[in-house]
Amino acid sequence: MLALVNEESRFPKGTDFTLLEKLHSRHSTNPYYVKPRLADHQFGIRHYAGEVLYDVTGVLEKNRDTFRDDILNMLKESRLDFIYDLFERVGSRNSEETLKMG
Repeated sequence: MLALVNEESRFPKGTDFTLLEKLHSRHSTNPYYVKPRLADHQFGIRHYAGEVLYDVTGVLEKNRDTFRDDILNMLKESRLDFIYDLFERVGSRNSEETLKMG
């Protein structure tokens, strides 16, 4: 699901609705996924505690947020291997570099 959110965030014409449609399309056969009958902006997940509905309104915009360059540079220069590895290939909002997850 998170991969779909990231993927849809990169498309200039991606909307919360197109994200929801893709979630419904790709996960409709999953027994833990719930497509509400009436809500046109929600999806659900069956958790151990029951069914929980999530609203997709604003999800893509929030996911498009980026780190400030000074914070990103600090994380990229970390001496902690884990942090360095996470942010080593993340591009700033001012550069052409892109995020390459691997």
